[in-house]
Amino acid sequence: MRVLPNKLAGFCRFALALRGLVRDTISLDDAVDRIRDGVSRRGERLLTMLARTVQSNPRSPYRSLLSAAGCEIGDVAGLVQREGVEGTLAILARAGVHVTYDEFKGRAPAVRGSQRFQFQPGDFDDPLRGATFTTTTGGTRGAPTRVPIDTALIAELTPYWLVFLAEHACLDSPLIFWTPGHAGVAARYLSTARGGRIYAHWFVSEEMHSLKDRAYAGAVHWLARRAARFPQPRRASFSHPDVVLDQLTADLAEGRTPCVNTTPSAAVKLSVAAQRSGTSLGGVTFLLGSEPLTEARRRTIEASGAVAAPLYGSTEAPWVGGQCRHARGSDEIHVLADSYAIVESNDAMLLTSLRHTLPKVLVNVDIGDRAVVESGRYDCLYDRLGCRVRLHTIRSTDKITEFGVTFALPDVFHVLEAVLPARFGGHAGDYQLVEDRDAHGLARYTILVNPALTIDARELPGAFLSSLGRLRDYYGAMTSTWAKEQLIRVQQAPPIVSRSGKVLPFHRVTDADPAALRIAR
Repeated sequence: MRVLPNKLAGFCRFALALRGLVRDTISLDDAVDRIRDGVSRRGERLLTMLARTVQSNPRSPYRSLLSAAGCEIGDVAGLVQREGVEGTLAILARAGVHVTYDEFKGRAPAVRGSQRFQFQPGDFDDPLRGATFTTTTGGTRGAPTRVPIDTALIAELTPYWLVFLAEHACLDSPLIFWTPGHAGVAARYLSTARGGRIYAHWFVSEEMHSLKDRAYAGAVHWLARRAARFPQPRRASFSHPDVVLDQLTADLAEGRTPCVNTTPSAAVKLSVAAQRSGTSLGGVTFLLGSEPLTEARRRTIEASGAVAAPLYGSTEAPWVGGQCRHARGSDEIHVLADSYAIVESNDAMLLTSLRHTLPKVLVNVDIGDRAVVESGRYDCLYDRLGCRVRLHTIRSTDKITEFGVTFALPDVFHVLEAVLPARFGGHAGDYQLVEDRDAHGLARYTILVNPALTIDARELPGAFLSSLGRLRDYYGAMTSTWAKEQLIRVQQAPPIVSRSGKVLPFHRVTDADPAALRIAR
């Protein structure tokens, strides 16, 4: 009952804080000093975060987990002094002070010895921060998680944008966003504006599907544009990149070297369009997030003359790290050492946030991603700031993401195993969605159908997407994007068996997977 009053109060706080946010700009030197200082005080930052968000919060899940492990905050302080940050977190993880992805999402109870806890996503919110607006996660494994955003968090992200832009020589480049129109994008362009980088253009690929979501996002963006006099956004769907390509071509012709924040899939589409038209994108830098940058995608982007530079983070864990110019892997990034600590446990990558301002309190949390963790020295700005832990081959095993669009696998399974058989005939196991990649690294999805069934292959892709769209309100814009891109085709063939001998509703083809030969090219 209090949702509407709380939103109105949040909007009021947002509006009052905006003008100060965009006027209180910081320089690259300020950004470097703040990150370097944070790296030098990592242990102190961890203990301060725990005292502020855990010790003082009776509802904190981590209080329950620490108590179950027979540990108090004072014990953690002693561990930090002896073992360092990562050593302490590894010891805590082994003692049960960690949170699995399903526990974090409230999908499964946390069982520690004889004790059992049921956490909800809101339990992980920072209790001392008042959200000015909210955004949502992609909805993996069910309904999306509401994530609070406030102007203090937006301000804290500015140094990371400045360092990323500086590392790729983009501080003086026209900044372009090519993203969906959801409310969370405001955090990006307000963070860069606080660093003196007002975007030159914002191309909106997709509006929110429901009237409620469009109104909410529109209000957030209207307030932001009014405070900083941002240019009006323009429409440019991912399926029609010519509008963005024309702008890049005009900038390059006038001697400007634009940088574009978008998804790897969108950058590939634009790069292919440029190559087909004989247009060089030399001088353009793509700042890429929201989905993996694979080797094939990087090759396609670089074939147009552009540079691809990925960043990594999530709604719950914004700005985990960015790539430097000397990266050896396509998606390799430096972890921001002032902000995060990472330990590996039982094949999981556990994140702990060391920041003062948090959308979610993270202490040894599995956010659903896997990566190779390495360390070493590079001749780059990140290394000079002390950010020497790197991640690469970053992948999620729990969702399907393309063009920044995410579907929860359980919802996909439901459509394949229940909805499609009810409409077209057959049973669970007669329909399998297979993810493959073309030569450019763009995804192709094939629904394999039991050859014994008689179906109309022309109707199946639309039925699959419309069925998904009816499951969740927030899937509408996502299914619209997939339909425009014509990402789904149909092939009547037996399902692909995994290496473990299982037949699953979803199969992801890898380069080394012999199943790739079974998918018609």
